[in-house]
Amino acid sequence: MKIIQVIVIAFFASSCMANPSIEEDDCNNINSSPHLDDCVRKRLVVSNKALENEYLRFERRVENDYSADPDLGKDLISVVKKAHDSWIIFRDSNCRVVAFEVEEGTSAHLTIMNNCTIRMNAERIKELKKLP
Repeated sequence: MKIIQVIVIAFFASSCMANPSIEEDDCNNINSSPHLDDCVRKRLVVSNKALENEYLRFERRVENDYSADPDLGKDLISVVKKAHDSWIIFRDSNCRVVAFEVEEGTSAHLTIMNNCTIRMNAERIKELKKLP
């Protein structure tokens, strides 16, 4: 099991370093598991905030684009809100599947979960940007 954790940590260290735009200093010089965990936690906070901000931008776009028919805009926001809330449940469940083979409660498990969430948030942000 230790070998799997070392491989997983090495893999995610390289993926963390591959995205220099988020906490560049912390992610480029990772030399320990706790440092990697901290880097990924910081990236997760940034990722979750970016997702929240993009959802709010979507709502503003709808309010603007549907100003001639505000009730229709509210209906669209309501439908997307339900879908978005369901997507968050899916994301969290999917990331548990991704991390399933790593012992729960370990830092490696948490790092895999966080990286999965970051990746899925990025995809969701792209989807939200395509909406009106």
